[in-house]
Amino acid sequence: MITLAFFSNYFNHHQKALCDELYQRLGEGFHFSETEPIEDFRAKMGWGKEEVPPYVIKSYESSEGNEDFAMRLASESDVVVMGTALDSEKYLKDRLANNKLTFRYSERPLKEGRWKIFVPYLAKKFYVNHISNRNKTIYCLCAGAFVSSDYRFLLNSYPDKCYKFCYFPFP
Repeated sequence: MITLAFFSNYFNHHQKALCDELYQRLGEGFHFSETEPIEDFRAKMGWGKEEVPPYVIKSYESSEGNEDFAMRLASESDVVVMGTALDSEKYLKDRLANNKLTFRYSERPLKEGRWKIFVPYLAKKFYVNHISNRNKTIYCLCAGAFVSSDYRFLLNSYPDKCYKFCYFPFP
């Protein structure tokens, strides 16, 4: 059985259709790890009102042992999809060291402009999270038209490894 773990900051209606389809196909082989509670301003807009499906793990609820389980999923799953998860690199550290199949989905990192590469803490973050791993088995799922060109500008972070991505499954 193939195992797939999807990590993001929180589970929401944008991801639900894709996750439901993955769960239907993989059953207990699929888990979604929510790494932080939904923000108040999003909750006031109605986000997070849907029933939490059985595949969602709230890793920030450590009293349930969820953090340990999420770390095990990140390390042992056949495939990991990493989104904008709180402390995402702690989940990927061992996985990337062992060169396991990993996808990072991303919106545009340089949306506000290329000047961001000159901000020291951002330059370091880009290097550690993207550039230093370009020869590993990690691919970019691009959630936007210019994501690929931004990563190409960042010293070809994902050489020939960028793919179009959206949350909606196709029949």
